[in-house]
Amino acid sequence: MGEKFLNLYVSNTVQVQKTIRAAAEAAGAGGGPARQRNGAPEWSPEWYTIVVYEKMHVKKAVLYVGRKTYTFRMPASINVGNIAVIIKRWLAGGKTPACSASIHVKNLIKLLNAYARDIADELEPILRVAEAHAVIEHADGAQPEAGGAPFADAPDAVAPQREDGLKQNIDQREIMAIIKAITKKRSFVLWYGDIYDELRDLIEDDDEFHEIENKLYEDIVEGRIKNVYRFWGPCDDSECDVIVVSPAELDESQLKMLRELSQLYSFKKYDGDEEEREELTLTLHNLVKMWNSGCLHASGPAEAAYELAKSYELEIEEEERLDRWRAGKIFYRIEGIDVRIVEDIGYCNGCMDFATNDGFIEKCRSWHFEDEIT
Repeated sequence: MGEKFLNLYVSNTVQVQKTIRAAAEAAGAGGGPARQRNGAPEWSPEWYTIVVYEKMHVKKAVLYVGRKTYTFRMPASINVGNIAVIIKRWLAGGKTPACSASIHVKNLIKLLNAYARDIADELEPILRVAEAHAVIEHADGAQPEAGGAPFADAPDAVAPQREDGLKQNIDQREIMAIIKAITKKRSFVLWYGDIYDELRDLIEDDDEFHEIENKLYEDIVEGRIKNVYRFWGPCDDSECDVIVVSPAELDESQLKMLRELSQLYSFKKYDGDEEEREELTLTLHNLVKMWNSGCLHASGPAEAAYELAKSYELEIEEEERLDRWRAGKIFYRIEGIDVRIVEDIGYCNGCMDFATNDGFIEKCRSWHFEDEIT
């Protein structure tokens, strides 16, 4: 997955803008999706109009294809000027930055594959014809790149975990906010709004809060925080992004399953049905629990909280209550968290394999919060 993921955060340099505009002119776009003939616009199948609204953590895009419109979201880090020709800028409703732009079919296909696969599937026949038209029309000259670099390959919707994640100068308050949200929700699955609220309680100064909160969201989206994954939620605001916190790293197939299931939050029949959404959240939670558990290990959100605290060197007080056989309980108190985490250690007769281990009884472990009934 890491090899496929492409960091879309590309600085918007003057040279890039010139390259895009040159490509647009080479394709006859005339600075937009229509060509000029005797002063009147003529439709060109290679270029499409999108209107983009810039919200706090996401960009909302409206794509125009014929008489239809399609709406989808993309990360705030996407610089529209790097992948399309900006035609006009304004403030929607007097406060929301917006722009209209002309995007080449090559970049549009990759954009939709990355962030709106359902729309990509629906428009695939139309866009492939447009792409073929572009190849034929420009066969005798250089192909317009229309931004090229930012979309050399379509990324997966979930950022890969970075090997240098612990070296990215993660503020410990970011980690504390995530742990507090886990402790309150008792789930591997959170809304970003849960974490946002916990961070707000940790930081009083407004300017400092907004600085750290912006960094927190970016760190989650870019996969900088160990075993914390973000998926699109059911609304246009980042507060309902789905955040999954796992005790151990999840592989590509597991992330794909979570990504596809999380799309059900936006399924029309689930829209506004809290009971359905709760069942879906529980399903995602149980999948993460299953992937992190086994006969000798029963995972839980408490383990995810502990692993985060340990990885980012939060202060943890440890109290052992073990017998001579090293069985019993270990209590962990993370500084700033009211309830302790408990690691139960015992011996699991049910996990014995007499054919292979000569009857040796293995230790088994389970995790929970101290106030939970086990």
